[in-house]
Amino acid sequence: MKLILALKIIPVFILFFSCRKDPVQLYNTCDHEISEESKAYFMNDAMELTLRQTNSDSLSPFYSNPQINEQLLQHILGKLSAIYNAAMDTSTVFSEIINEYHIHVHQTYSFDHLSIKFSDTTLENEFVSNPGSTSSPILNSIANDYAFNSSFDFSGFYFLYSNNNYNIPALCDMLKTEPRIQYASPNGFCCDGDNIEYNWTEQYDEFVFDLGIGDCPSGCFGHHFWKIHVDENCIVTFIEEYGSPLPG
Repeated sequence: MKLILALKIIPVFILFFSCRKDPVQLYNTCDHEISEESKAYFMNDAMELTLRQTNSDSLSPFYSNPQINEQLLQHILGKLSAIYNAAMDTSTVFSEIINEYHIHVHQTYSFDHLSIKFSDTTLENEFVSNPGSTSSPILNSIANDYAFNSSFDFSGFYFLYSNNNYNIPALCDMLKTEPRIQYASPNGFCCDGDNIEYNWTEQYDEFVFDLGIGDCPSGCFGHHFWKIHVDENCIVTFIEEYGSPLPG
């Protein structure tokens, strides 16, 4: 009886994972919308939204992968670029969002730096002397494979940076498996301000642009929102506007 039950469960388990999709699998990206101008304007936003999407889904193959999901990054950048191009018509709400209010993400993730603290002085001294040649294979990998360098230390915390962008939470999780490392964390960002939220369905990608109003970044006293959809044909549609009254 137990064997029969197991055989019945396995196909359902396999079906569940085989049916999982992400925005890239659903339909083509809007690569043709991307220009040097839209890339310069929205690349940082696309990177942040990609990492938010990745780190909110523990079943994603990129959740524990230090490399950024480049396909998803390109997908989101293409959709944002479609909005950027729609803003060329200065009579539209898209122009108001981009050209008047200049709304970008409120960054959550650092892409290229993190902090660590050691619980073992021997390993710490090895790291200070030669970061890529310690008795910790994981620490060596951070220095050699991902090209992180130590820029300074403060009260026992070492600030590491790289010239490349990575899924920093995944790298920190790797470092935490080393018992001689007491602390490993992305260098975060604080306070309040503008933001962009991202979601997707099989019909469209949804972006909610959030304008912080008042004493930002100390603490906005209000937020005004614009909801926009970009469909599989890269057609940009304004959905609704709501929230606190606009300033002025």
